[in-house]
Amino acid sequence: MRARGLGIFVRIAAGYALVLVVLFVMTGILYGRITQLAAQTEEIASVDQPAFRSVADLSTQVYAAEQSATRFLAAAPGPGRSKWLNPYYTARAAMDLDLTRLAEWAAQPTHGDIRSTLHDLEARLQARWATLDTEIAAAGAGQPLADVTDNSVAIATIESATDRFRAVLGEHVKGDAVEAAAVAQQTLTLILGLFVIAILITVIAGFLIARSIAHPLAGLTAAANRIAAGEMIDPPVVQRRDEIGVLSTALTRMVRSLRGLAEKERGLRVDLAEYQRVQGELKRSNAELEQFAYVASHDLQEPLRMVGSYTGLLKRRYQGKLDSEADEFIAYAMGGVTRMQALINDLLTYSRAGRGDRPLEETDSGQALARALDSLQTTIAGKQAVISHGAMPVVCANIIQLTQLFQNLIGNALKFCKDRRPEIRVGTERQGPDWVFSVLDNGIGIDPQYRERIFQIFQRLHKREEYEGTGIGLAICKKIVEQQGGRIWVESEPGKGSTFKFTLPAIEAQQLAA
Repeated sequence: MRARGLGIFVRIAAGYALVLVVLFVMTGILYGRITQLAAQTEEIASVDQPAFRSVADLSTQVYAAEQSATRFLAAAPGPGRSKWLNPYYTARAAMDLDLTRLAEWAAQPTHGDIRSTLHDLEARLQARWATLDTEIAAAGAGQPLADVTDNSVAIATIESATDRFRAVLGEHVKGDAVEAAAVAQQTLTLILGLFVIAILITVIAGFLIARSIAHPLAGLTAAANRIAAGEMIDPPVVQRRDEIGVLSTALTRMVRSLRGLAEKERGLRVDLAEYQRVQGELKRSNAELEQFAYVASHDLQEPLRMVGSYTGLLKRRYQGKLDSEADEFIAYAMGGVTRMQALINDLLTYSRAGRGDRPLEETDSGQALARALDSLQTTIAGKQAVISHGAMPVVCANIIQLTQLFQNLIGNALKFCKDRRPEIRVGTERQGPDWVFSVLDNGIGIDPQYRERIFQIFQRLHKREEYEGTGIGLAICKKIVEQQGGRIWVESEPGKGSTFKFTLPAIEAQQLAA
C-alpha cells in the first residue's frame, strides 16, 4: 500500500512502533553486553579473589606445618612429645583443602599456564611432606637423627614455587580485570551510540510524519482562509486516501456549495424587493380583514337584535294560537338568532384578539383566573364542578386577554363533561424563560388526529345537538397566546380527559400569587 493511502492515525502508530522496535533491539543488545560484564565481574569476585585467599592461606599453613614438625623433632622423647604434631596434621588438612580449591579453579580451559605452575607447587609440597613424614616416623620410633634437617632451604624452595604461582595468578586476574574494563567501556560506548541512533530515528520519523500531515494542511488552511474572506477559489488537490484527503474533498464540495449558494443569494436579492412588497401588502390585507370582521360583526348586531326582537314578539303573541308547525318555525328562528348572536360575539372577540393595541405588562395570572371563574360561576355551580389550582405566577401578558383565555379553556372543560361531575385542575410549571400553564379535565377527551384541527376557526368535532358552540373558542385561545409570545397545544386521548397547555413569558424575580 502506498504511504499516502495510510490514515493519519496509522502513520503516527507506525512511527511509534518503529521507535519501540528500535528500543527493543537496543534493550536486547544492552542486556547481552551487561550480562557479559556481570559475568566477568562475578568471576573476579567469586573465583579469582577466593583463589588469592587460598594461596595466602596455603603459605600460612606451610609455615605452620614446618614449625610444628621442627618442634616435634627438636623435642626430647617422652609422652608429651606427640602434642607438637597436632598443628602439623591440621595444617596438612588445610593445605589439602586449599590445593583442591586451586585445582578446581585451575581446571578451567583458559587456565593452562596456572595448572602447570600449580602442579610444580604440588610436587614440591609433596616432596617436602614426604621428607618430613619420614623424619617424624623415625623420631617416633626412637631412632637417632644423624643430622637436623635444614628447614630454610626447603621452605625457600616452597615459597619460591608459591610466589611463582601467585605471580601467574595475578597476571590472570589482571587480564580478567582489563577485559572487564574493556567490556564496560565498550558497553558505555554502545549505550551512547544506540541512544544517538534512537534519537535520530525518532526525530526523522517524527519529522516525516509531521511533514506528511502539516504540509498539505498548510495548503488547505491557506485556501480555507481565502474562501472565508470571500474568494471562491478552488482548494489545492490532495491525492490521498486518508483524513486529509477526505478534508480536501469536503472543502472542494463546500466551495461548490458556496458557489451555488452565492448564485441563489443573487437570485434571492433580486426577489427580495418583490417579497417585501408582497409582505407589506399581506400585512395591510390582514389588517383590513381584521378591521372588516370587527366592523361587520359590530354592524350586524343592530339588525340581528331587531330580528330577534320581532321574532320574540311573534313567539309571545302567536305561540299556541297557530298550528304546531308555525310554533316550530318560530322556535327555529329564535334558535338561529341566538346562534347568530353567539357567532357574531365570538367573531368580535376573535378580531379583537388579533389587534396589537393592548399592552403587555406584569400580570397576576391568579387574578385573571379569578375573574374567569367569576364569569363562569353560574355554570360551575350548575354542574357542581370542582376547580382547583396551585400558586399562580406573575407573567408578561394582558390581563383582559388572559382572563378570556382562562374563561374559554375552563368553559370548554365544563362543556365536554356532560355525563360526569367536572373536575378541573389549573397548574403551572417554570421551564426556562417561560411559564407553562395547564388546564386538566376529566372530560371526553380528543382523538390525537384532531389536536391541530381544533385550534382552527369554525372547526367542530361534534354535532351542534350534542355540544353547543360556534367552533371559534379555541381559535381565539390560540390567537391570544400567540399575540402574547407563547404557544398552545393539547395532550389528550378519547375517554381519558384533556390537558390544554400554553406558555407565557416569565418575568424575572417572580413572586407567586396565592
